[in-house]
Amino acid sequence: MIALFPILQASQRDPLQADIVKLGRFSALTLGVTVLDRVDIGENTVVGAGSLVATSLPSNVLAYGNPARIIRERKAGEKFCAD
Repeated sequence: MIALFPILQASQRDPLQADIVKLGRFSALTLGVTVLDRVDIGENTVVGAGSLVATSLPSNVLAYGNPARIIRERKAGEKFCAD
């Protein structure tokens, strides 16, 4: 299942037209993340706080920065945070 979120641009005159952002299952966007138009974020991907996602990210990675870059791949069964 992929979640689809419409993203409206401030310059758009017709608020019913929007570009689509695809967010994969079990992905996490942390505090203050900005995702630009037409970006796909793969399954099990975590985006760090304050990041700007300008390009699509594959599945099973940790990415952060401005613009967001892949820092490393996530290991199988790795949790988002400690219990």
